[in-house]
Amino acid sequence: RCMQQNCRLCPYTGLSPGEVVKTIKISHTGEEVQIKGELTCKSSNLLYMLWCGKEDRTCTNSDQYCGETKKTGEERFTGHRNSIINNSERGAALPVGEHFRREGHTVADLVFCPLEKIYGGNFVRKSRENMSINKYQLIDHGLNSKL
Repeated sequence: RCMQQNCRLCPYTGLSPGEVVKTIKISHTGEEVQIKGELTCKSSNLLYMLWCGKEDRTCTNSDQYCGETKKTGEERFTGHRNSIINNSERGAALPVGEHFRREGHTVADLVFCPLEKIYGGNFVRKSRENMSINKYQLIDHGLNSKL
């Protein structure tokens, strides 16, 4: 967490103020993924993961999404959030928007976590995203669409 007042992402990290997370778990395999570096919502050029943090765990094996962005984590998160709360947004028909607009879900269920800062341009980010989506099988067992 960046700990700055008015941050649009910090409330959706699933973290308490000052809490640090070093790994996340892939829901359908149980595999632990190391978070590389000290990343915050102000970090840019990222590979990130988001998932459904619904307390009752009604979302099993299909609630994670891997993406990449040149923007900051906060800016990219805002795009995902808007695809959920604004039906007219361009991304509203995409899997993340659709999942979190289902009955019993809200934008409050969304958890966003930067995984690694990418040192390189668009090609490197896209390659790392594709590799991660395939490695963690997030097309068949997650919210990612076909590449």
